Order: sequence, then C-alpha cells, then structure tokens
Amino acid sequence: MKRLHLITTLFIALFMMACNNNEVIPTGAYHLSCELSKEFSKDSATLYIVETDYDCLAYEGLSIAHDNVFKWDGHIDGAHAAFIRFKNDSIPFYFILEPGTININITTHGWTIDGSKQNHAYMHALNKRQNIIDAKKELWKKYMAQCNDSTLTQELETKYLEQDSLLTDSLQRYLTWRMKKGDQVSVIIKERLYKTLTTEYQKKF
Repeated sequence: MKRLHLITTLFIALFMMACNNNEVIPTGAYHLSCELSKEFSKDSATLYIVETDYDCLAYEGLSIAHDNVFKWDGHIDGAHAAFIRFKNDSIPFYFILEPGTININITTHGWTIDGSKQNHAYMHALNKRQNIIDAKKELWKKYMAQCNDSTLTQELETKYLEQDSLLTDSLQRYLTWRMKKGDQVSVIIKERLYKTLTTEYQKKF
C-alpha cells in the first residue's frame, strides 16, 4: 500500500512539472572569464550580482588580471543580472550570470559573450534598440543631404518628420515593453536605459 502511495505521489509530482510552462533555470556552479583587449589594460575588476528580491548587491570577489584575463568561480541559484566594475572605471559592464561557463571578450570594437542563452536575449534587445537608432541616424543624413543641396521641399520635410516620429515612438515602445517583461534582461535594460525614456513612457511603470 505504501509503495502504491509513493508511486502515486511521484506521478502527481511529475505531472505537475510537465504542466508547468515556466522555464526552469538550473542552480549550480559558474565559471566566468572576461578578457580585455590590450588597449584597456585594467589591473583588477570586481564582480557583483544584482539581488532583485532583496534590493541589494552581492559581492562575488575581486579578480586580478593575468594577461588581461579576469576569472571568477562560484555558485549561483539560477540566472541573475550582474556587472563587472573595472578598476578606475565608473561605468559597470552589465551581463547575466548563470550556472555554467561564460566567456566575455571586450575589445575596442565591441563585446561578445558565449555560454549563456540569457545573454543572447540581452544582446538581441541591445541590437534591436541599435537598429532603430541607426535608422533614425540614416534618416537624419538623408534629411541633411537634401537640405545642403536645396532639394528639400515642404512635403519631403513633413515626411521626414513623420518617419522620425514613428521611429522614436517605436524605440520608446520597445524599450518600455522590454523593461516590463520581468526577466533578468529587463532588470539590466531598465537599469541602463530607463532615463532614455520620455516622461510619458516613464509614467507607464
């Protein structure tokens, strides 16, 4: 009878897990490395984890550079927004720390990160934002070119203004949506880009 009860309990537990649509992020050890190009040349860096549930930062340790590479090893309960603060640098480098091996490479041309699905989502959000910004810049270049060669008409100017307004609104809407999504990417996007929202969109929070 006890055996039947145990099997029934196990079956119910497995059934409930199968019905849960939320993604389960494992808990475990992390191995983080961050390599800087020689142009930056930092001696040390400190890793912090953002504990949103407790509204605080968890200090994960100081790392001394070896051939411009910083390393940290530890244990983490799922995915968390985190940042690296390099010595004598006031701007933190944000990313998402989760169990597994994560490799970050920072150069003068940008940065890449391997070993984390959450960070791929973060980079996708940043790329989406940059695409809209680039479209606004391209529109401005076309507008100025027609201003300079005197081919800009009132009708064209109105169209440029309308297109720029649509792109601006699209950017504001996208960032607002991304910040309100509720995952760890949202935590970083809000921390970094909240002040870029207009007063109208800031009031939506």
